[in-house]
Amino acid sequence: MNDFSVAKREILDLMNKCIAEPRAVRKENGPVVEKVHVPVSKQARFVCPGCYNLRRLQAQTGVTISQVDEETFSVFAPTPGALSEAKDLIGEICKDDMDFAAVHAATEISNTVNSDDYTKSNLMEKIRDDNEQ
Repeated sequence: MNDFSVAKREILDLMNKCIAEPRAVRKENGPVVEKVHVPVSKQARFVCPGCYNLRRLQAQTGVTISQVDEETFSVFAPTPGALSEAKDLIGEICKDDMDFAAVHAATEISNTVNSDDYTKSNLMEKIRDDNEQ
């Protein structure tokens, strides 16, 4: 055996005498890893062009994010608090901020406005009638 192997074995023997087994209870401020599900439909908003949101999230919270598979990201955080903050920000980035009823109403109005069959007063009357139904 060479000197390196002997020295390595002696160091490991000393370590085993001091720390024979892992802690029974995790430290409350130890690093944590969690997988976060981000649907494919939200990933464009989450990652953003040039990974802007991803970089901002990592810089702001101190976490490291890596993609595991198509819809799963691994979030490594130095503390549970950082993980919680990162998950909140991910939820904020990925939340639905569109009211589908409003989008539908806007589509109906734009379809009606583009029609030459209605005058402005007829259009307003049609909108009122549609809202009452």
